[in-house]
Amino acid sequence: MFNPPHVGEVLREYIDQTPIEIVAKESGLSIARLSDVLAGNTAITPDDANGLAKALNTSSQFWLDLQAQYESKQSADL
Repeated sequence: MFNPPHVGEVLREYIDQTPIEIVAKESGLSIARLSDVLAGNTAITPDDANGLAKALNTSSQFWLDLQAQYESKQSADL
């Protein structure tokens, strides 16, 4: 069965070698918040998704869909 990744895993691929400070500045997320997402310690919010979309030239819906898929799988596993 498909195990959707946490948003942080996908985000790590998107930012690749870009320093976290640059992504944080361009997205409007604090470095601490971005670090928590990257580590898989927290879910993203709609505001986070909007910031990531702006910084990474994606859609906010992309990030929200990833979050929803991850949460759906986690709920199903309970």
